Amino acid sequence: MTAGACVLLAACGETSTDTDLPPDTDPPVDDSALELGGVWEDNYGGWTFIDAEHWGSYDIHQYDNTENWAVTQNPASDEWNPEKYNLVVWTERTDDETWWTCTVGYGLETLEEALAFEDTSDDTDPDTSGCGEFSWTQMVPKAAIEVSGLWDDNYDGQTEITPIWWGASRILDYNNTDNWTITQNPDDDEWFPAKYNLVVWTERAEDETWWTCTVGYGLETMEDALTLEDTSDDSDPATSGCGDFAWTQMMSAE
Repeated sequence: MTAGACVLLAACGETSTDTDLPPDTDPPVDDSALELGGVWEDNYGGWTFIDAEHWGSYDIHQYDNTENWAVTQNPASDEWNPEKYNLVVWTERTDDETWWTCTVGYGLETLEEALAFEDTSDDTDPDTSGCGEFSWTQMVPKAAIEVSGLWDDNYDGQTEITPIWWGASRILDYNNTDNWTITQNPDDDEWFPAKYNLVVWTERAEDETWWTCTVGYGLETMEDALTLEDTSDDSDPATSGCGDFAWTQMMSAE
C-alpha cells in the first residue's frame, strides 16, 4: 500500500477537498476540536491527515471525543461505496501518542444507519484481533511536511503548502529527510489533469528561504513519480540545476 492512503479495514482513500457539511447535517456531538487532529502514520505503511472535517479522503459528519467514535462518508469517487457512510472508533492514546482505530461499519446507506450501528469492536488486544475478523490499525505521529506555510517565489507567485496540499496539487507522499514529495494535479488542471509530479526542495537557509524544483511533471501514475530518477542539482539553484532551468526560490509570505 502506498503512503498517503488511509487504512480503514480494506478501504483506502486520498485526502478530500470538500470541507462543507450538507445543510441538513447535525453539528458534531462534541463541539470541541476532534482529539485526533494531525498527521498519522499507520502500521501498513500509509499515512492519514485528520481534522474536524476530514479523516483522510472521508468527510466527517459527527464525532464524539468522549466515546471515541466518528461517522465518516466516502467520497463520490470511491470505487466500491461512493458517498456511503462508516462508523469508526478509536482507542485512547498511549504515553507515546500512539492509538488504534477500527472501522466497525463500512459502506452504510445513511447517516442514521451509521449512528445507530452497533459497535462490536474489542480493543483488549488490538494488535491481533478485535476489529471484526481483523486486527485494529495502529496510528503513530508523523511530522507534517516541513515546508508547510505561505510562500512567495522569485517569479512573483505565491504558494500555500499545508499537510495535504502544495498549492492546488494534492500531496500524496513526502519525505522530510530526503526532501521530496509526490503531488497530484487537480482534475481541472488545464494541461495535465489528475497527473502526478515529483517535487524536491533544499534545506532552508538562515533567512528561511529555500529552493524547489519539479523534477517530473504530468506523470501517468504515482508509481512513475515514485521511481523517477532525481536529476536535479542544487549546487547553483539560482541559475541552473532544475532540468534546463533554475530552481524556484521560496520566501516566507507571513
